[in-house]
Amino acid sequence: MRRPWIPWWILSWRCAKRAAFALCLWWEGGGRTSLRRAIATIPRRLPLAAPVLTLALLSACREETPIDPETTWQLHSLNGATVPDAGRATLIIAEEGRLHGVAPCNNYGGSWTGVGQDFRIYGVFSTRKGCPDLPAETAFFAALNRVTTVDPGKDRLGLEGPGIRLGFARLATGE
Repeated sequence: MRRPWIPWWILSWRCAKRAAFALCLWWEGGGRTSLRRAIATIPRRLPLAAPVLTLALLSACREETPIDPETTWQLHSLNGATVPDAGRATLIIAEEGRLHGVAPCNNYGGSWTGVGQDFRIYGVFSTRKGCPDLPAETAFFAALNRVTTVDPGKDRLGLEGPGIRLGFARLATGE
């Protein structure tokens, strides 16, 4: 059995908060309101609220596709342009919020948090070897630090942010 990407109780709490907020906005016509005031109106609005609450819960709690931990991903495109073989970095997103890999020149590491549209990479650090492809590596690290969205697939991984798009492919074992 695969470990959950985020503990179930955190997902449940996030879902409950999103659903409650959406319900409050609907009850009060989109204005600012408190949860206590919205709850006080439940008995008289229950027949109207049931379908809205169901939709809010379903949309707030959709399951995110998890990233396989310890899978090695190889960079194949940066902002739509194919990366040459010599400049292909790798990325391993480990469990417990850690990541690491090999950039075009140096080894690197860092941290990650979130899922889907709420994904962030931060604290990226690297070794300091000298190499001729340092500009490509600098661009790669700058792109990693701007990631705000992850789009995982079976054999591909997309990372996006403001003005950047990183495309990774699953690296077959033994490569």
